[in-house]
Amino acid sequence: HPQAISQCEGYLARLNGVGVIKEAVDDTAGAAQHIAAIQSKDTAALASSLAGELYGLNILDEDCQDNEENLTRFIVLSRDPEPLREDVDYKTSIVFAAGDKPGDLFKALSVFALREIDLTKIENRPIPQSFAEQAKGGGDGADSIFENLFYVDFNGSPREEACRNALKHLSEVSPFMRILGSYPTDLIKG
Repeated sequence: HPQAISQCEGYLARLNGVGVIKEAVDDTAGAAQHIAAIQSKDTAALASSLAGELYGLNILDEDCQDNEENLTRFIVLSRDPEPLREDVDYKTSIVFAAGDKPGDLFKALSVFALREIDLTKIENRPIPQSFAEQAKGGGDGADSIFENLFYVDFNGSPREEACRNALKHLSEVSPFMRILGSYPTDLIKG
């Protein structure tokens, strides 16, 4: 997977004398499965130890990532969310677009600051052109074209009034907003 390769560039560079040829595939577990299927003795995959065990491969080295704090989070998506429990602390992931006027991103993020909701992660990504084409018509509150989507994680969930109000406010100031989901914080690192 291209992301796995980029997260291990330093490690791979140190193997340069070995004649490493990098090839990106769809996913790391699939790479491990392919190597097991062809029974290759001169090919390796960047994958989890679980994938290695699952496909009966020898683990040649561990902790190949360049950043020890690197974490890949896998999520399960569903149209029907699990009910949120009262006795569990949650983290919520959302995606939204900011308008293109000065201060639009500030307005979007301020809905959290005003309610003292801790943002634990924010990343922006250019949106695919096909998505922009779909959004042009207006469905789902996306009545304008925007260039970047912002992925945000915050501590809390829609079961909390402050978070519900922040999300409602964000949907009013953003041309597009989706809740990706909430998950217990005890299931994740950090």
